[in-house]
Amino acid sequence: SGEFQIGYNIKPLDPTTVGSIVRYGKHRYPLRHEAKGKSLVYSQLYPFEGLQNYTSGIIHHARLTAMSDIYSFRTMPASGPKSYPRKIAIFGDLGLTYNTTATISHVKSNNPDLVVLVGDVCYANLYLTNGTGADCYSCSFSNTPIHETYQPRWDYWGRLQYRWLERDLANVDRSITPWLVAVWHPPWYNSYNAHYREVECMRVEMEELIYSYGVDIVFNGHVCNSTMNINGTPEQCFLFICNASN
Repeated sequence: SGEFQIGYNIKPLDPTTVGSIVRYGKHRYPLRHEAKGKSLVYSQLYPFEGLQNYTSGIIHHARLTAMSDIYSFRTMPASGPKSYPRKIAIFGDLGLTYNTTATISHVKSNNPDLVVLVGDVCYANLYLTNGTGADCYSCSFSNTPIHETYQPRWDYWGRLQYRWLERDLANVDRSITPWLVAVWHPPWYNSYNAHYREVECMRVEMEELIYSYGVDIVFNGHVCNSTMNINGTPEQCFLFICNASN
């Protein structure tokens, strides 16, 4: 209920002013059942000068019980050059802006076979929120085309992370997987002053490894600007795409 606000002097809405009630039934009319829930307002406040704050409209939550579950999924295709997804959506740094809903709606309307998120979904006053109490899920098996080098649930960096990636790249059968794509959040190369050489240590340690195994494409986010070349000249080996959602 209500509208979200973006600006410097914003006033959050009062969630107690609107009831959270859902009416439902087996038919459109009449709706014989009713469920009451709760409402809240989410605010993102920046302590830095020059950055605009955000506060949501009133968000309603109501649980409908005694309903059957509906599950829908699509299985992975068999490995092979002709069986990989034909339409791929890649985006990141959605944040909480006027463009967020438009980006997601555009992705959904195109019905992609695969969605790749290059990091940064939403933000909460520069700290983690209390969460919902759900488990922290992660990829715990290796027989998929997408492998993870790092999870914040455990600290595997330095030599352990490097050796894992080296073994993983060495095990790729290019006759089955002709395109080798790497994804991480902050780009190694960009010309934006605020993020320039922000992950230089990672680049120094891993760039030669990436090159040696012939990674074809790297997707990054983080820098909310377009980068069409590297060091002012076209790059023959790497194609870096920074923040594909913008």
